[in-house]
Amino acid sequence: MKSIDTKTSYKEHNNMIKGDRIILRDKSIEDVHDDFKWETDPELAALDATVPVKLPFNKYKQDYAEEIRHPYFASCRFAIETQEGKHIGNCAYYHISERIGETELGIMIGEKEFWNQGYGVDVISTLLKYIFENTALKRVYLKTLASNYRAQTCFRKSGFKPYVRLIRDGYDFLFMEIYRREWLLRKNNNKDQAGNASL
Repeated sequence: MKSIDTKTSYKEHNNMIKGDRIILRDKSIEDVHDDFKWETDPELAALDATVPVKLPFNKYKQDYAEEIRHPYFASCRFAIETQEGKHIGNCAYYHISERIGETELGIMIGEKEFWNQGYGVDVISTLLKYIFENTALKRVYLKTLASNYRAQTCFRKSGFKPYVRLIRDGYDFLFMEIYRREWLLRKNNNKDQAGNASL
């Protein structure tokens, strides 16, 4: 199991992680047009409890390139691609605390034609597997709008459980979490079920 090196960014690791239906890869400058489209979309912004980006594209691209070159060390961001190579969204784990042993997870499927097709569950499951198998982190948490039942269903299917509901900046958030021990139990149970099914 790898420990977290807080002196370097995960972005230096050249990650490519394969799920059942998706591939998670490091972010690149080539993603800028997709991300600009998604971050200026009012519907996506509302689901993320924020406001659409108002920057001109050239300024957005300049800031974007700087973030690619110098990513925040306590985070790891991925582009989400289909197995066919289409960029459909982004995910990340951030606010990484080696001392506490936890991190926050976020996901956005920006291409709406891929909603409600199981891609989100595969992304979350794939990212959790990567985190718990490659770091010493013991807990992953996230927040979603209390009214976003579609996202909550996705997170529950991946093993997350709600633990508190809070109002922040005028938004009603539901916080959810999963611990390493719970993830391992689910993993072992899934193996047992697969083994029994083959008998």
